[in-house]
Amino acid sequence: MPYNKTDLERILGSPRRIRILREMVRNQGPLSVYRIRVLTGLRTGDVKKHLQILVDAGIVREMKMNDQRIYMLDGCLLYTSPSPRDLSTSRMPSSA
Repeated sequence: MPYNKTDLERILGSPRRIRILREMVRNQGPLSVYRIRVLTGLRTGDVKKHLQILVDAGIVREMKMNDQRIYMLDGCLLYTSPSPRDLSTSRMPSSA
């Protein structure tokens, strides 16, 4: 889903959402609200509120497992393309 600059600033502009995303990246797997709360030190209500924003934005996926909901980064977001800096420093074969 393409976002404009304002959308991204709103979605990623919260230090609490960044903290949640950072822990999701570090743990590389599904996390419950409780586990996210423990890892971030945020209150349960805050974790749920920020997760819902991330789910609505398509950045995080929500799944129901047994009696709880678990959250994970959307897999397509885990792919990162090379930055322009990486491309400029890569060795390109010279044409002879």
